[in-house]
Amino acid sequence: MKQTIITLGIILCVLNLLVGLILSAYGWQNVVCSTMAVIVTTAFSLMGISTSIKDGFKLGLLLLFSVVGLIQFLLAALMPSTFTDNWCLIAILVLLVVEIAIFIITKKVSTAIK
Repeated sequence: MKQTIITLGIILCVLNLLVGLILSAYGWQNVVCSTMAVIVTTAFSLMGISTSIKDGFKLGLLLLFSVVGLIQFLLAALMPSTFTDNWCLIAILVLLVVEIAIFIITKKVSTAIK
């Protein structure tokens, strides 16, 4: 499973970079942010299945991180190229903080369950 997640992450990053090179409307800021969204989603998915939490939590975290990662990718791909007053970038950062909080809470709850 880990190898599959890593392979998919690499394929999506390469595809995103190629699309960024081909399309002129897809700015470098969008390419960088969307690539970071793929990398962060891959990292969180790997952490979710690699930690010592209950199996039910692992599946739920993998699904949650995949959906949130897709939302972050779409926001990054469609965000304006300005850095200031960029609500999409703020939404991506808020989603990242929510992912971190959910991961920490899930790890604590899973270890508390006997």
